[in-house]
Amino acid sequence: MLENYLVTTLRTLWKYKGYTLLNMVGLAIGIASFLLISLYVYHELSYDRYHQNADRIFRIVENLRTENELLFQSTSSPPMGPTFTREFPEVKGFVRFREMWQALVRKDEIKVYEENCFLADSSIFDIFTFPMLKGDPQKALTEPHTVVLTKTTAKKYFGDQDPLNQSLLIDGDNYKITGVVADVPENSHFKFNMLLSFITFIGENRQAEEEAWFWNGYHTYLLLAPGEKQLENLRAKIPGFINKYMPNDDKSGMYYEDLPLQPLTSIYLEVPRSWENGERGSKSNIFILSIIALFILAIACFNYVNLATARSSRRMKEVGLRKVLGAERTALIWQFLGESVLVSFVSMLIGLLLAVLLLPLFNNLLETSLGYGLLRNVYIWAGLIGLSLLLGVLAGTYPAFLVSGFHPLLIFKSSPQSVYGNNWLRQMLVAGQFVISITLIAGTLLVFDQMDLVQNMNLGFDKEKTLTIWYNGNEEVTEHLDAIKNEIKQIPGVQAIAASTNVPGNGTNNLFSLIEVPDGSMSPTNINDIRVDYDFIPNYGIKILAGRNFSGDFPADDTAAFILNEAAVKNLGFSSPEMAIGKKVDQQGKKGTIIGVTQDFNYKSLHYAIEPLIIHMNGNWYNVLSIKIQSADIPEVVSKLDDKWKTLTSGLPFDYSFLDQDYDQLYKAETRLSKVVTIFSALAIFVACLGLLGLTSFSVQRRFKEIGIRKVLGASIGSVILLISKEFLKLIIVSFLIAIPITYYVINIWLENFTNRIEINPLTFALAGISALAVAWLAISYLSLKAAATNPVNALRNE
Repeated sequence: MLENYLVTTLRTLWKYKGYTLLNMVGLAIGIASFLLISLYVYHELSYDRYHQNADRIFRIVENLRTENELLFQSTSSPPMGPTFTREFPEVKGFVRFREMWQALVRKDEIKVYEENCFLADSSIFDIFTFPMLKGDPQKALTEPHTVVLTKTTAKKYFGDQDPLNQSLLIDGDNYKITGVVADVPENSHFKFNMLLSFITFIGENRQAEEEAWFWNGYHTYLLLAPGEKQLENLRAKIPGFINKYMPNDDKSGMYYEDLPLQPLTSIYLEVPRSWENGERGSKSNIFILSIIALFILAIACFNYVNLATARSSRRMKEVGLRKVLGAERTALIWQFLGESVLVSFVSMLIGLLLAVLLLPLFNNLLETSLGYGLLRNVYIWAGLIGLSLLLGVLAGTYPAFLVSGFHPLLIFKSSPQSVYGNNWLRQMLVAGQFVISITLIAGTLLVFDQMDLVQNMNLGFDKEKTLTIWYNGNEEVTEHLDAIKNEIKQIPGVQAIAASTNVPGNGTNNLFSLIEVPDGSMSPTNINDIRVDYDFIPNYGIKILAGRNFSGDFPADDTAAFILNEAAVKNLGFSSPEMAIGKKVDQQGKKGTIIGVTQDFNYKSLHYAIEPLIIHMNGNWYNVLSIKIQSADIPEVVSKLDDKWKTLTSGLPFDYSFLDQDYDQLYKAETRLSKVVTIFSALAIFVACLGLLGLTSFSVQRRFKEIGIRKVLGASIGSVILLISKEFLKLIIVSFLIAIPITYYVINIWLENFTNRIEINPLTFALAGISALAVAWLAISYLSLKAAATNPVNALRNE
């Protein structure tokens, strides 16, 4: 009996091979797309969960308040970790990190500015799970001037040699290598290449470790004791801790409002605080990608159910004949369900194969390295098999119970259309497909509009053809900075050069300052700070609104002159930029006056509003040169700069980049998202059109004789096309009206990532609706035209 059912199923699938192929292809694409996006979402949600004690690790973060502002910082002060561990039994350990920000590392002929170098307490290996490949984790960072390397970093400097007990010259000091750890997994919210012993730094600052409660330059992580109530108990004690060690009457006017404890596993996706290190993800991007994955799978499932029900209506005479010959209804139900589940299961296998084959391309698209590990998870396989069964049952149940329930006489007396005329389910599913398709098209257009705004809006400075060379305060460059700048200016193609602590898009420091406000009092503020030379503001084309730029004609400018941006002027209460000129500034002992006010410029990414900024001079703190190139042959200029730099600096690394490219990297996640949305939106529309082709074909065949009669009576080809397509076009119009509020809601969630955002244009929705309508019309018109062009004799000869 089972063999008979299987043979019948295979014959039926082959007989309707066009429908079978459409079903399998659509469902396979949907499953493959769902799997690929799910892999990425799973990866994003897995950050930092590989640590053995991940659920017990928390980062101390700070909510600091001054007279004018509330600061949300990811950093904390040196005494925090030791004091928490000493005072609270809930805390079992701590580790502090301090980023060294591109240390100059030398080994024989190798000279590299090494990124991701951190000072770290020796307790790091007790808190985090970083497997030690060589060395003793309990002793590796206990002595001054010791360093632990990752496996890749060790290979870069020592090749196949054993690096243990060898040395590296780091920022001019010799460090002994005491350990090698496995490379930090990609799904870590911060990554390191080197860990230097914290005691090297704090050994000279023991007093700061006990008393510097407002020196907020460290990331501190706590390991809590096991138990559900530990976190709750610890948080309840924090207000008393603040009152005891950090009272509100600090002379600076700054005080701690709260010390929230941030779970390790939430850091990657939380809204970034100031002074974060490493990349951050986006909850809204994950939300949108998850929606797209579900949308594509839903479209594929709708197609599957639609085509399955449409195909079953053509088998009524087969069902009637089987029932006349004695087939029981239960057997017929199992027949339909079996066919549906078989197609679903085969589609799942094809979809899985597609996902595996396309994963390298997907990784390239997202600039990530997702592996097949998730596909080896038994729960994933159970989920896929369960999904196949569910889809098969959902697609097969409606036709199975409906068709098998008709009396044979009713089937043979009536036309299939009258028996199976209730097509409300198919209409709902088709409408659902195009609601999703139009939503994806409109969403894609809006994402591109926002990215176009980001890439082309006026940032308040000129970032084009600006090459930056980072030297990180190197003494050799600092001592001969003017001479080096003059030599570089002589290179053909170099238009201008400036030095600064930072460049736009790369963040800023913030320093506690006292600035005179309109009423004459000195207002405390923790203002963003950048230090520049005379050429910085003109080099970047930043507009001066009031006052003047720094100038060599005023010798005191390099010690006692400050420039504010518009945001700072407004924040301090001045009604115009001119009112701020001449006001006093006291910045941690450096006293002077405001000599100018600049127009606001986006010194951070467009994810953030423009905040108050103070600009001043200090040559000992410069880290980077900004070189404006005016030449058509940029590679030649870069080559000459490389040669000149190595000559002028005794072979320092020529660590350069172009500012416009660096600035674009600030929106890497959004750029990736726009690519993914575009590709998967196209796939969703393609799958929807596959289903539409199948349903149109079904509609044409169902009305084949009607079309023949209409043509005999003089109907034109255009009227026949309109007859077949109007039921689908009506559904698309309804879908358009439903899709508008859905798209508006979803895209607004994503736009919250940006301070400067587009206004949602109604024309975008109109364009999305017209695009979906045009694609659907092409799909429908092809089959309709084919049916309309058929000789009516072929349709009527069997009557």
